[in-house]
Amino acid sequence: MNRLLLLCLVALAPLVTLAQDGAAQKLPGAPFSKAEAGDWSVYSLQLRVGNDFQAEPLLDGIERWDVVSVASGTVTMKKADRYGSRVLRDQTNTVSLAASGPTLAEFLEKDEASVKDAAWSDEKRTIAGRELACRKAVIKKGDDKNGVETIVVFSDAVRAPGLVKLRVVETRSGKMSCTDLDLVGTGTREQTLLAARADLWKLPFNPATDATVGDWSAYRVRRGDQTATFAWTVRAAEGDRVTFDADRERHLDRAWTPSLPDCLPGLEGKVSEVEERDDTKEVGGRAFACRRLALHLEPKRGPAARVTLWMSRDVKGLKLVALEIDGERKARWELAGFGTKDGALWGKKAAELEDPSGK
Repeated sequence: MNRLLLLCLVALAPLVTLAQDGAAQKLPGAPFSKAEAGDWSVYSLQLRVGNDFQAEPLLDGIERWDVVSVASGTVTMKKADRYGSRVLRDQTNTVSLAASGPTLAEFLEKDEASVKDAAWSDEKRTIAGRELACRKAVIKKGDDKNGVETIVVFSDAVRAPGLVKLRVVETRSGKMSCTDLDLVGTGTREQTLLAARADLWKLPFNPATDATVGDWSAYRVRRGDQTATFAWTVRAAEGDRVTFDADRERHLDRAWTPSLPDCLPGLEGKVSEVEERDDTKEVGGRAFACRRLALHLEPKRGPAARVTLWMSRDVKGLKLVALEIDGERKARWELAGFGTKDGALWGKKAAELEDPSGK
């Protein structure tokens, strides 16, 4: 068990560059050359023992890569492995952007000779409903009784390190173990480029960016025949940390756009069929210039649904204009008012809305 875990961590410790022909093989698309601080990629990390690579994993976790800084031709990345609440590795790597760049051998922590026979091919892979053009390398060492097969897949569509998949299959005396690293999301500080999970999909923009103490937005929420009111109010703002009073106290960072579940309770699970575009949404007789985000959500609990939301930079507080959940269970959020500590700029505060009981 400890040896297999060590194999998992060692095999996944690297940073990358691909080769076509010759000695130092460079990464396809040179992902580190376009890296920016705040770029991130998240992977599922699974370890299986035995010949059935579809079986339940012995270990099932997440690996996250974050670009901490880019300066003087060097990219600094932080990488963390987590299994549930356990952090098995939390380390920082630096990658030089010299002319040679990091190589495939450096990424896999191998010598150049061990990867010179890598077999390269083009392929397409679909992540969260988006098809990616990829470049794959297969490296085989040893035989069926004792050997290691390494598969690495890269895409220009993925932020540094550009990795889509890494699989390491080790065979010792005929007994096999398989470690898989599979992309589940990638993006920048401001936005998600693709993600298979709602907790990785960022809102169209950050409600905390220009938040001021006392800013608020109020909503009418309808679920079936039930109606309620709901408000987001900025209670404190210290540096980049902004505290909102909502369904509970929520802390957002001005420098980091939050994900859907960070702001909207219950919107957690797998996502696909994501669409984001500019739109206009009319609420209460006013047309708001919005950014519209729509996606198919398979929640951790309950039936699947189509979720559509509209956000506007003209709105204070949460900046949400409307939210629609369509499926077996339907819900509607609609902006009823927003303003500052000095009063309403449009509409009404939650306390001023009609009592949903009709009294």
